[in-house]
Amino acid sequence: MKKNNNIDIFIIHSYTKIWNCCGIRIGSIITPSKDMADEMRATQTPWSVNSLALAFASAACQDEEYLKDTWNFTSKWRHSMVSKLNELFPKWTISGEKWLSWIWCDTHDSNIAELCTKECEKYGVPIRWAKHGYHQPTCLRFGVRGHDEQETLFAALRNVAKINDPMLKSDNNIKLKHQKKS
Repeated sequence: MKKNNNIDIFIIHSYTKIWNCCGIRIGSIITPSKDMADEMRATQTPWSVNSLALAFASAACQDEEYLKDTWNFTSKWRHSMVSKLNELFPKWTISGEKWLSWIWCDTHDSNIAELCTKECEKYGVPIRWAKHGYHQPTCLRFGVRGHDEQETLFAALRNVAKINDPMLKSDNNIKLKHQKKS
């Protein structure tokens, strides 16, 4: 891309999603050149990754069974969550590949997105309201979770569906959209 189009591509990866440890910020970056890597390293704080995070990352990388289980279960859990979301909220647009550890939903209504966020907070279920950071106030991002966590999430979301039933229910079936990576 650099040679033909003068475009620099950086590949950034966060490991916190796969290890389900959102409090520890750790990841990697591949830069287009060694010079750019050196430039970034020069502005990096010397303590950007503490010893606890390094110890955790080292142990997590070696847990092959966890990584295999995560890969095997994520698409099944995601499919279950998408099905339940479609059932409760047929007008929502749900995006993302089947193997992703998150689900992106456009509720098409910022009030509904806010209500979902507040109801999930009451239940202790973290979801991300895309109003903050993404500047998309009608959208939500859910982490893909196992059965027990899904039950708690959907208990909260069922309350929202009951409150807003006339606005959310429709005869139209929503299609799962897949985002294509370029």
